[in-house]
Amino acid sequence: MNRNRRSMYVHFSLVIALILLVSAIISGIFLVILMHFGIVESLFGYPLIRLIITLLSCTVIGTLIATFFSKRILRPLNKVVEGTRQIADGNFDIQIDPTGMNNDLEDLIQNFNLMARELQNVELVHKSFINDFSHEMKTPLVSINGFAKQLQNPALTEAERTKYLQIITEETARLSALSANILLLSKVENQESITLKKTRYSLDEQLRHALILLQKEWEAKNLTMSLNLNPVLIYGDSDLLIQVWLNIISNAIRFTDNEGTIQINCYRLGNEVKVNIKDSGAGMSDKVRRRIFNKFYQGDSSHQSHGNGLGLAIAKRIITLHDGKIIVKSKLGEGSTFIIILPQKKTE
Repeated sequence: MNRNRRSMYVHFSLVIALILLVSAIISGIFLVILMHFGIVESLFGYPLIRLIITLLSCTVIGTLIATFFSKRILRPLNKVVEGTRQIADGNFDIQIDPTGMNNDLEDLIQNFNLMARELQNVELVHKSFINDFSHEMKTPLVSINGFAKQLQNPALTEAERTKYLQIITEETARLSALSANILLLSKVENQESITLKKTRYSLDEQLRHALILLQKEWEAKNLTMSLNLNPVLIYGDSDLLIQVWLNIISNAIRFTDNEGTIQINCYRLGNEVKVNIKDSGAGMSDKVRRRIFNKFYQGDSSHQSHGNGLGLAIAKRIITLHDGKIIVKSKLGEGSTFIIILPQKKTE
């Protein structure tokens, strides 16, 4: 907040002081007029009546002035109240015009407008997520249903039956992976960093463990794994961070051609831990690179059957929960590099 802004109580105090001053001046003028017409002098022997006239004139005039000023001052607050009511009814497309006053009320309106925009963005993301999720669920279900019906055909050859069963198995595995990722994404998106189950463990050993879990995949493509893993102890949620390495390394394997190379470096630099995962794959355009962390986004249509576009969204959220960040560097034809930076406090 700008320190030069006047607080609301200062603003209202100045307004009240102004009302009192103006009321006193107008009341004085009113009494002078009464004296001019001799009304006050005629009541010289009635001090109580003169006091009542003075107090009554001040009260009436002050009330009229306060009513005039309050409408102007409270109008923005009434707009905020009405805007809050509309947001409660589900209308997030609302913005309140600034008052131009240099006080806390202006901050309130700015924060309200920011809240409304953020809620509108959340609503758009929510609708997009539902649509994408419905599509991703529908595709394997339709495929399973179609090939299951084909299996009912008694004229199928054994080779065709085996082929259809294999497709059903693959689609079932895809559906299972989608469900697991949805559950994991829901967990990490609704989790706060304070609830992480952090322990101190060896990050370089965890990266080696991730490679062992994915060994079948990279050996099938005869990829070369170039490792430079310095011994690094990290304080984090190992169950969540292993998902980060599995997702990113699995993507690197998927988008790297046969006989390619994947380089993984892990080292500590100052109070940060850095993990670089670089592949010699096809790379990606700037348009794709900017969107790869969006839910269900798959930039390369030729690999869409191998994933559901949730892995990197999950990875980014997990890194964010650890107060870290992911940097992606990539060019078409030159591969991609994922740089994961995690803070490492000395006390940890």
